[in-house]
Amino acid sequence: TGDVTRNPVTLKATAFEQGNFWTSHFGGIYVFRDVAHPAAISTLPKASLGQLPIKYVFDLDDRNQIAKFLEMNDLVEPIVNAPGADAAAILRQKMDFIVVDAASALGLDIGRGGRRDLRSAAAALGHRLPEEFQGLAALLRWVETGGGWPRITSTHPAYFYTLRARPHADRDLVNMLLAELSPLDVRQLFITHKPAFYAAYRRAFARALEREPTMRLTIAGRGDLLEACRQLAGALGITHAVELPGVLAPEQVSEAMQRSRAFVQHSVITSDGDREGTPLAVLEAMSCGLPVIATRHAGIADVVAEDVNGLLGDERDLDAMAGHLVRLARDPVAAAAMGRAGRERALRDHDVRDRVGRLAAILERAVSERTRG
Repeated sequence: TGDVTRNPVTLKATAFEQGNFWTSHFGGIYVFRDVAHPAAISTLPKASLGQLPIKYVFDLDDRNQIAKFLEMNDLVEPIVNAPGADAAAILRQKMDFIVVDAASALGLDIGRGGRRDLRSAAAALGHRLPEEFQGLAALLRWVETGGGWPRITSTHPAYFYTLRARPHADRDLVNMLLAELSPLDVRQLFITHKPAFYAAYRRAFARALEREPTMRLTIAGRGDLLEACRQLAGALGITHAVELPGVLAPEQVSEAMQRSRAFVQHSVITSDGDREGTPLAVLEAMSCGLPVIATRHAGIADVVAEDVNGLLGDERDLDAMAGHLVRLARDPVAAAAMGRAGRERALRDHDVRDRVGRLAAILERAVSERTRG
């Protein structure tokens, strides 16, 4: 309290030790030391880590070992047995996001994404829905109607979707791990592990780089995920191809766009159903003469015409995104043509002076008609 500029406070050095934690280093590692049976769990192949000072090391492919580790340390519980939880509602939410993912992959329109739209999509997809959905559906039937208990072991793709962390000091850490083991539940990943959520989509560039090693990616901006992006680039071995300049001034953004082959934006629907309108960044890129590589999300498809001024893919389709990157990297003539078409469209349909002029004319006409009336 008081004026610290006149009466400065000097704090003694304080140290804290965190036994169980997640770090973005080496692509992402969960370290559990303060448990009965310690282990480290890597999101990248464990062989890439070398020797670690901990007895057990797993990666996300070691599903049986991870399941046993969580059980032996009493870190998780089935959602259907969790006290105070609306198990049916939680299971339905997970199933809804799996439906969205499957529908997106198969090009099925889900309308506004409401509950009725998702039920219709699930009925239309039927057996084409993944095993994760089928397992959760069987568990939901048991919750709502009783009957035989569905056998979902750690080898079943739905297994980790059926769990949640027990109430304990490391509950958030365990839920982060469960989210990575349940990748189709985008809502869970977004809520509990935002670095992993965003990193999943940046991996599309790594896939493209394998096919076209001359490509370079610039990610401008600064925030909590900047260091995670830097560590991910290191873990994927692509630091030579990724530039993270931080915050750029408007003129620097314009210069960066002028040097680039294409602008990339992978927009997705958020966990609460929120979505973008028409992203300003897309319009700015078009006005700079860049082709746009983006998703068929909200208003993006209204300004980006397929194969005219850009390339579009479904949300979360990393293979399509990588393919589009490679295509324009290898075809500068097509990229330039798309860029010109995009600039013409931006100047024709989205010039602010023209928009303001049209709006003013509408208002003047309305006032004039009201005055005559």
